[in-house]
Amino acid sequence: MNYRDATRKMNKQVVLLTLGCIALYFVIRNMPVEPCNFLHYKEEVTENGVVEYCGPDETNFYNLEEIRFPIQVELKPLTDLVVGKECEFEFSLETISGGLLIADDIGVTHTEKIHLMMVDPSLKDYQHVHPTEEGSPGLFRFKMTPQRSGTYCGFFDFVVAETGRKILLLAKVDIPGSEEEPDFDSYDWNSEVAGHVFELTSDHETLKVRQPEVFRLKLKSKGYYAKFEPVMGAYAHLVAFDEKRSGFAHLHPLNSSLNQDITNPDLSFSFNVFDPGNYRLWAQVKLNGEELFIPFNLNVEG
Repeated sequence: MNYRDATRKMNKQVVLLTLGCIALYFVIRNMPVEPCNFLHYKEEVTENGVVEYCGPDETNFYNLEEIRFPIQVELKPLTDLVVGKECEFEFSLETISGGLLIADDIGVTHTEKIHLMMVDPSLKDYQHVHPTEEGSPGLFRFKMTPQRSGTYCGFFDFVVAETGRKILLLAKVDIPGSEEEPDFDSYDWNSEVAGHVFELTSDHETLKVRQPEVFRLKLKSKGYYAKFEPVMGAYAHLVAFDEKRSGFAHLHPLNSSLNQDITNPDLSFSFNVFDPGNYRLWAQVKLNGEELFIPFNLNVEG
């Protein structure tokens, strides 16, 4: 190849590379900005002087098959995995560079450092746990008692303190036994738990994708005097899973103040989802010292 041909080939490669960079620029520029807003938190100081991280938008459902974070996690059982028996797990949060996140690297969100939401294949056993650092730095542990068999999905939700960046991760663990498919006929928008009937209402009769929704959770009837107590700094929390458990939404009350009527607080939540299908929504409340998990079914149309 002579000098002229080599120069022509090099120029062609430069042009192709430049066009590729321009195309990539416009792709990134036109990506949705909602996840970016959601995934960056700001510092707030609570009345007790604790620094917490608060996100500007905790309404969206996030598919963790489409969103990737540069951190790896694997749940390692420390005990035998048996349905109905307390099991202990440990894990580390390893960065792509080989480093470990320790407890000091993680900020407090809603009174806890790490929120881990475990759910079985039937979506009937949902447990919200808070792992803590034990033993050596960067080694976290937690306990849970699985109520069903099959592959549990564990959804991690925490914030890196240095950057204020939200991290969402998915890990799985197998509980020996057969799996049960989700049943979306068993729960409605009225759900009874521990003698209490809870009602979920919304602004629209039909839920649709990309149609921001406001849910309202009400204690519809009660067999005795019921007093709401704080759960992670609020009177209720909502978590939604899709049928395939590809992601989750972790929702908090629009009115986060605890200075409300403890028998009838304002429990309104904003929710936005991008894919049609069936969703199981769990409300977590605490009444008269007893923590309750209330299931509801959602059907979202395209």
